[in-house]
Amino acid sequence: MIDLRDELPLGAIENGREFIRRLEDHYSFTEQERHTLSNCYEWQELQRCFEHLAEYSAMIEAQAALAAHDAELKRQGYVVVPREPTEAMLQAGCIDYRKSTMALGHNLPDIYKAMIEAALEETSDERD
Repeated sequence: MIDLRDELPLGAIENGREFIRRLEDHYSFTEQERHTLSNCYEWQELQRCFEHLAEYSAMIEAQAALAAHDAELKRQGYVVVPREPTEAMLQAGCIDYRKSTMALGHNLPDIYKAMIEAALEETSDERD
């Protein structure tokens, strides 16, 4: 994927919107054509395409920020898992519990680790 953030000057989206608005406000066709630029199909298509590019640029920015945040969490030893355990996480916890010969309170960290690993495996499978 091409990183557009380095290719666009700061404020390009806002400047583009203002430029389009100014053109629309100040440009009109000749008297024979009898309509303004805002009624032209190609002009409307340009505006639509510009807004799609603006949305795409914002999405790329958000994805980059999220990736940086996730990388920082990972560096600190955190992982992102579902709020509610998935079926795979519950099964992993049950399997680890059955393997243990200790009382439940002593093996909770191992059960927790097994459930986290199952969640990470599911996330890894979804990305592939």
